[in-house]
Amino acid sequence: MTFNKAEPLYLSIHDIKEGQERKETLRITHEMVRSFASLIQDNAPIHANPIHALEMNFDKPIVHGFLVSAGYSGILGMYLPGCNTIIQKISIEMRSPVYISDLITYKVEVSRVIPAVHSVCLDLSATNQENLLVNKGSATCVFRN
Repeated sequence: MTFNKAEPLYLSIHDIKEGQERKETLRITHEMVRSFASLIQDNAPIHANPIHALEMNFDKPIVHGFLVSAGYSGILGMYLPGCNTIIQKISIEMRSPVYISDLITYKVEVSRVIPAVHSVCLDLSATNQENLLVNKGSATCVFRN
């Protein structure tokens, strides 16, 4: 997955404020789906077989939910809350199917800063090119330095 080429941010918990957000946009490609399926060994027909997808009431094969959700990892680990944190907990709800060639915009927004335990809570949401919510969730990241 490739977002913009911005430099990673080495933020401290004191740099993080409620309401702070980061957005990144990514086009899902056939190569991404093929590589992901190979990596995790998930070649379920819903992801590769157009006939099976139609039988399951989808227009065409859908992209793996975990692949779509992986778009948050780069934002959380590189930009907000950044390189000085690790993901402690994440929860994601799949809302709408994603297809190859969809343009997904990821948004990570700080919902709570908890200095006593060096952690931040973040709201996650992803929309497609039609501004349709494809998934949403939350994450907790912990500062390690």
